[in-house]
Amino acid sequence: NDFVVSGAVLNAYDYLFNNGTIDGKILLKSNKFDANKFLTEAPAQQSAEPLAIIPVPENVRMTIHTEIKDLTYTNMNLKDFKGDLEVLNKEVSLRNVETQTLGGKINMEGIYNTTNLNSPDFSVKLDLSKIKFAEAFSKIEMLKKIAPIAAYIDGLFNTTLVMKGKLGSQMMPDLNTLDASGFIETVTGSIKGINPIGKMADKLGLSSLKEVNLSNTKNWFDIVNGILELKPFNKNIGGVDMIISGKHGFGKDMDYDFDLTIPRELMKKNKVGATAEAGLSLLEKEAAKYGVNINQGPNIFLDVKMTGSFANPKFSITPKTSQGSSVGNAMQDKANETVTNIKDSINTELKKKEQELKDTITNRAKEEVDKARKKAEEAANKTIDSLTKKAKDVVSNKIDSLAKGAVSDSLKQKAKDIIDKNAGQEVDKIKDKLKDFNPFKKKGKG
Repeated sequence: NDFVVSGAVLNAYDYLFNNGTIDGKILLKSNKFDANKFLTEAPAQQSAEPLAIIPVPENVRMTIHTEIKDLTYTNMNLKDFKGDLEVLNKEVSLRNVETQTLGGKINMEGIYNTTNLNSPDFSVKLDLSKIKFAEAFSKIEMLKKIAPIAAYIDGLFNTTLVMKGKLGSQMMPDLNTLDASGFIETVTGSIKGINPIGKMADKLGLSSLKEVNLSNTKNWFDIVNGILELKPFNKNIGGVDMIISGKHGFGKDMDYDFDLTIPRELMKKNKVGATAEAGLSLLEKEAAKYGVNINQGPNIFLDVKMTGSFANPKFSITPKTSQGSSVGNAMQDKANETVTNIKDSINTELKKKEQELKDTITNRAKEEVDKARKKAEEAANKTIDSLTKKAKDVVSNKIDSLAKGAVSDSLKQKAKDIIDKNAGQEVDKIKDKLKDFNPFKKKGKG
């Protein structure tokens, strides 16, 4: 390695003998620098032996600006590497790092902290521009686990990625602790050969899906605790409109959803050969389960769930009545509508019965009131008749006793006639009052 070092280092004596802090600013330049020679004593055995965790010294406060024409680090060759490395309190910060590699350009900022030497922390922001899929997949071990489909892609991509997590024993991220977010943009690209989407094309009998054009796509994603989630995005592949989304864990099965709109004419064009026949038969069979006639309308709508591994994917196909509305949802909506109608019918019938019951109770109460009133009137009439007779007898007896021996029989008779007449008038008045008497009415306010 050739390199030129310049700058200033302070407090070296205190650092060496008094556990002091060394301080300084250094400029490091090199035309060709192989960093692997500083990582192991035997570079030839490097691939067989794991990298040990590189500790960051505690009592160092140093800023190192580097400019290296040709830098080798692990299996990566970096051209025109430059940036600032700041060391402080067991932590290294990378600032304004940029380099040419993997056919494109990388800009990076990050932190590496060894406060916990058994489980170092890292965080990094990456901007990758026009990187070759094939080279990145062959060189970056983490990419193989994060995006295994990259093995089937030929082309260039851009990405902006922010991530953090823990480093393992080989100075590689522990994927189970990885949190990240960002987007990947395919500048040019196509998926060819045996791949999950190619296998889906075989299952559906759509040869147009065999080769997927990925030019000019932007796909947003998140990684939380090692689970990568691809946000929904639209893509037309071989004449088929798709909405693609899903997730997978590192070393775990996929869980991806494809919302497909397939032109019927495309299915007719593909209806050649055993694979196409099998695909159309499969769709007709699945549609029959849900009572969907796929022979109507200009398009066929499908929900396809892809699980399993990239090497051995599994598919579940559900026909739909229209885009964004699965048959299951349509059936559920119909069931909900039926339940609502039944509820409405029951409520109507209940209200009808309730009104009938109210009418019955009212009529029954009226009958009872009428009966009570009739009984009351009959009892009152009997009482009045009895009182009238008794009054007549009392008055007659009284007259007889007062006039005994002093009043002639003709006067007695006349007095009785008057009493009878007046008594009759009073009885009529009482009867009139009885007619208006109703013991079941509410009393008026006094």
